[in-house]
Amino acid sequence: KIHQKAPHSTGARAHVRRRDEPSQGRPSMSTEDEPTAKKPRGPDPTAPVEAAAPQTEAPTAAAAADAPAQSSIAPTEGADAKPAGDEGEEGGGRGKKRKIAAFLAYVGKGYQGFQRNPGARTVEDELERAIVAAGGISADNAGDFTKVQWTRAARTDKGVSAVGQCVALRMVLDPPGVLERINAALPDGFKIFGYKRVTGGFNAKTMCDRRRYEYVIPTFAFDPRRCLPRREVEAEAALAAEAAEQGIET
Repeated sequence: KIHQKAPHSTGARAHVRRRDEPSQGRPSMSTEDEPTAKKPRGPDPTAPVEAAAPQTEAPTAAAAADAPAQSSIAPTEGADAKPAGDEGEEGGGRGKKRKIAAFLAYVGKGYQGFQRNPGARTVEDELERAIVAAGGISADNAGDFTKVQWTRAARTDKGVSAVGQCVALRMVLDPPGVLERINAALPDGFKIFGYKRVTGGFNAKTMCDRRRYEYVIPTFAFDPRRCLPRREVEAEAALAAEAAEQGIET
C-alpha cells in the first residue's frame, strides 16, 4: 500500500491501491468508489503564474482629433433616414422630396382640359413644366406622374377655368423660394397661391370631400325676347330705330 498525502489537506490520508498489487483479502475499489479529495481554498501554488496584460490609457480628445478617420461613410440622421435617390431624396443629392398639396387657379381657354392627355395641350403639362424649371422635379422623373405621386382633386373640360384647384405631389422644396420660381415659369393666366405639407399617404382625389362647379351665363340669356322668332325681333328693332330718328321715346 502507498500512503499519499493530499496537498494542502488537514491531515486526512487517502489509501490508494495499485492495480498490479494483490487485494490481500480486501475488496477492490473502483475509481467511481474512490473518495474525492477536497479542493484547497485559495490559489494553487503549483499553477503557473500568468503575466498581467499591460493596460493602456484611453486616448485624449486631442489625440482622437489627430487620428485619421476610420470610415468615409457619414452616419445617417435618425432611425428613419433614407438613402439618397431612393425614397425621400432626388437623385444626385438635390435634396429631400416632400409631399405637398398645392392650391392654384388657371384660365382654361386654349387648353383641352386639365388632366394630362397624350397629344393634347393640357393644364397639367404646363404645371409640370414650370415645376421642373423651378427645380421641384428632376428631369429623370419628368413625364411620369407615378414617380412623384401626382394626384388631382378635380378635372375640368376643354376651355373650362378654375379658381380653386388642388394638386398633390412629392417635390423638392429647397432652396427656399420655390413658389416664386414656379409662378415665374408659369404662363399668363396661371397662379399657385401656396402649398401645404401633407402626410405621405395623402391623395388629393380620394380625400376631397366636395367639389363645387359654377357656370357663368350672360344676362342676355334671360331676356324673354330671345325666345321670339327672328322676324319679330328684327321688326321690333327696326321700329325702335325709326322712333329714335324721329325723337320718339319707346
